[in-house]
Amino acid sequence: MNRSLLTVAPSVFLALGVVASPLGCSNGGSTTAAGGSTSSSSSASTSSATSTTASSTASASTTGATSSASASSSSGGPVTCLPPSASAAYFTLETTDLCVVAVYTAPALTLGFQQPTWGRHNGPLTSTVMAPTPPGMTADIHLERWALTGTTLTKTDTVAPVTNIGQNDFWSGQLLDLLADQSVIAWTGMNPATDGQMVFVTNTTEKTSDLATGVYAFSRVGPDATGTTRLLYTGTSALGGPANDMPGLYAADIHADGSSAGTPLAVSLWGEATGPVATDSAGNVIAINTKFSNGTQQMRGFEASTIKPLAGASAGDDLLDTMGYGSSLAAIAPTGTKPGLAAFQPQTGNAGTNQDVLVVRYTSAAPKLQTSAPVTLLKLTVANTGFTLMTDNTDQLWVGATSTTGTGTTFLVLARPS
Repeated sequence: MNRSLLTVAPSVFLALGVVASPLGCSNGGSTTAAGGSTSSSSSASTSSATSTTASSTASASTTGATSSASASSSSGGPVTCLPPSASAAYFTLETTDLCVVAVYTAPALTLGFQQPTWGRHNGPLTSTVMAPTPPGMTADIHLERWALTGTTLTKTDTVAPVTNIGQNDFWSGQLLDLLADQSVIAWTGMNPATDGQMVFVTNTTEKTSDLATGVYAFSRVGPDATGTTRLLYTGTSALGGPANDMPGLYAADIHADGSSAGTPLAVSLWGEATGPVATDSAGNVIAINTKFSNGTQQMRGFEASTIKPLAGASAGDDLLDTMGYGSSLAAIAPTGTKPGLAAFQPQTGNAGTNQDVLVVRYTSAAPKLQTSAPVTLLKLTVANTGFTLMTDNTDQLWVGATSTTGTGTTFLVLARPS
C-alpha cells in the first residue's frame, strides 16, 4: 500500500515524473488525480454532529483479549482498551493520548488509491470509478458505503453515471458526503493547471459539475444554524475558476439545497503541492501542503471561527514545518484539558516511503491554534506500511491498513483513554 506524491503544480509534476493511474483502475480502487497520492488516508476526515458512529459499541475485541483499562469517546460511556497484542501486527502505540478500542475487517475493500472518509450512513465511504465508454464518455462512479455486521464491514454499492469525461482523466482517490443528499468527487485532466472539475452526485445521479483544478483532498465544516455548509479542499483554483495554478486551501459555501451561498475563495495559499486536509469535531481545520523545491511540508491550522461557513480568507497558524511530505491526516478536537490531536503519516523520498505516524498536539483559543513539537504516535511494525487515517463523528481515529493476509483491509479504532 505504498503511496506516492501529492497533487503538484505542472512543472513539479513533470520534473518528478509522478505517475497516477487513469480511469479503469485494475485493483478496484479509485484512480487518483494527476500527481495525487496513492496513499490513502482520510486526508479529508470530518465529523457530523447529526450522526451516530458505527463504532459506538466498539468495546469488543476481535482478538478475544480483555483489558482493565478504559477509554471514552464523545458518544458517552467508557469502552475497553484492548491490549497491545490487538494492534501489534500493524503498529505500537508510542504515547498515552489514545488506545485501541476495536478492530474491524473489510475483506472486500482494497485500499489502493482509496482515501476513505466518514459517510452520512455512519461508516466508511469509498468509491470506484469505472472507465468511460463512448459515445458521450460516461463514467460510472460507484459510491461504496461500508457498514458493520459484528466485526466485519460490508458494502452497499450505488452507481452515479457522470457525463463528459475524458478517457485519460485522473480521479481523486476520495469521495466526500457533503450534504444530506449529495456527495462530491473530482477529476483532473492531462493538463492539471487548467483541466479539472468537481462533480456533485447523489447516490444514483449527477447533480452538477464545475471547474476546479488540482483537487487532492476534501473536508467540510457545518452545516451552521442557517443550514450552510462549507466545502473545503486542497487544490490549485477556486470552484468555478479562474484556473490560476496556485496551490492552497480553498472554500465554497453551499446551501442545503446545493445552491451557492457565496463566492468561492482561496482561504490560504502556500506550498508547491497540495496535500491532505481534515476537520475536527469543533470545526477547526488542519491542512498540509508541500514544497518539493526544498523537501519540506508545512501544516497549517485554522481555528473554527476563522474557517466557518461564509468566513473570509485566513493565513492560518503554522503548526509544523518539517522535511518530507504526507498524505494521511486526521484531527481529533481538543476537549477539556486535553489538547487536539493532528495525526499524520509522513512520507520521504521519490518513492514515497511511509514513516511512523506522528501526532501534533494543539490547543484552540479564538482566533488561534497553538501547538507543540510533533511526537511519534504509531511506530510501524513493518517498515513502509501505509495507513489511512480518518475520524468518525465521536472523535475516534480509524487507522486503515491492508490486512496482514495481503488481501482486504483492517481498521483499528483508537479513542482517548478516560
